[in-house]
Amino acid sequence: MTPEPPWRHPVVRDLYTVLSAPSIMRHSGDMPSIEPATFDVITQNAKAWLRDLDQNPKALQAHIQAMPRHNRLGLYYEALLSFWMRHHGQWRLLAHELPVYDGKRTIGAYDFLVETEKGVVHIETAVKYYLGVRGESNWFDWVGPGLNDCLALKMQKMLTKQLQLSETSAGLQALAERNIPAPHHKKLWFKGMYFRPYKANPQVHPDKGIAAAGLWMTQAQWAQFSTQVDPEALWVLRVKPDWVGNMNYDERPTQGISSLHFLDHIRQFWDEQGQEPSMWSLLEPSAGLWKEQQRLFLVPDDWLERAQAKQWS
Repeated sequence: MTPEPPWRHPVVRDLYTVLSAPSIMRHSGDMPSIEPATFDVITQNAKAWLRDLDQNPKALQAHIQAMPRHNRLGLYYEALLSFWMRHHGQWRLLAHELPVYDGKRTIGAYDFLVETEKGVVHIETAVKYYLGVRGESNWFDWVGPGLNDCLALKMQKMLTKQLQLSETSAGLQALAERNIPAPHHKKLWFKGMYFRPYKANPQVHPDKGIAAAGLWMTQAQWAQFSTQVDPEALWVLRVKPDWVGNMNYDERPTQGISSLHFLDHIRQFWDEQGQEPSMWSLLEPSAGLWKEQQRLFLVPDDWLERAQAKQWS
């Protein structure tokens, strides 16, 4: 992935990550993720455009504000991607959120239909942050922090339903009504991050997925982990939809919390907000910059027990 500059505006930082981050499911014969080389080309071609946008992001900000429910992570992510598709020009956007009807009933929607040098491509998008309960390869082991979804159900929906719209008569009719050819290719733009259990092998990953770059731990485990951290490091809470890009600053972030005061802050936070998993970025000073070194979820002590007891259907 292209080295990341310290962006001035968080929305541009997030757009950079939308374009440059790898898919969290590796491309293979039965996993139609967009290939890493494609993301490399996209990022390289967008560099100058992104730098200009960082100087004046008003158009991007207005685009996001105009999107319904843009404070929801998935819709915020989709708004960022749609801005690039509409304004950068590498691909020609044919349709975004094109609904498919069976009579009066909506049975789905094409996320994006684009025209590329390889023909028309149907792209389904998602951004997910899954915690490995045991750090096993089974897709059911990788769950959302709120225990409301899991990788297995998401992949089943994307692969067997969303990407198959153009194989249905209703899906083909929706394309014909817009004079859009049936797609030559169907691809997943599926990004985010996996979080492995504290002290698990750094290379653990779900089947066909990339390695888990993040960590999850309990409050007690955090106390042990913090002894290995730079004493000058700061912790910054990530609040949805601000989960996408890495935090890099050219000066000390005012919202940062030192390790010395972190546990007191967490106890107060959980007293006020309830004991739910929270995402944090660990920032350390490096060559005059503050760079994100680690992303983690801090979970309540009973989270693992609840996760193991969860029944998925």
